[in-house]
Amino acid sequence: MKKHYLIVFALLFMILIIGCSEPKKVKTDQLDEFKTSMVEKHKQINNLKIQFVPTNVRFIYEMKKGTEEANREEIFAETRDIVQSAQFQDEVIKSLYIKMYPGEENYPPPSITINFEIKQGNKKETEYHKYTSYYNAANNEATPEEKETGYQRWMYTDSKGEEVEIP
Repeated sequence: MKKHYLIVFALLFMILIIGCSEPKKVKTDQLDEFKTSMVEKHKQINNLKIQFVPTNVRFIYEMKKGTEEANREEIFAETRDIVQSAQFQDEVIKSLYIKMYPGEENYPPPSITINFEIKQGNKKETEYHKYTSYYNAANNEATPEEKETGYQRWMYTDSKGEEVEIP
């Protein structure tokens, strides 16, 4: 009977530790160069954080007030391009992420989120926009169009929580 309590306690402890994990900063030469170039190119970016959390890699753009949708879409496209690069897949997903979260190699690769936090006049007022992609694994029964692997399919969630697929 005591063994059952120990097993339950150990499982609850593991869930607590995994569920309450602090985001971990992602650092590679590729991402350092990307971050520097994005902040220089897009003056409306106040800050860019790139983080790991269990099951997710996050790009968090802290934007200046009045950032236009066209600016967000351009930044999203550039970020999507780096996420889809072979170098990102090899260095970040297949190497760093797996080292940070041992055992994850037995699960699908992490989802990717590209968040935009746009401060409004009051510091407490922030407008949120999010793009999300889940890794698409190859499926032998899929049509040629469906066989694309990686982070090819993206969803956009606006500040009202409405979600739409990005073509």
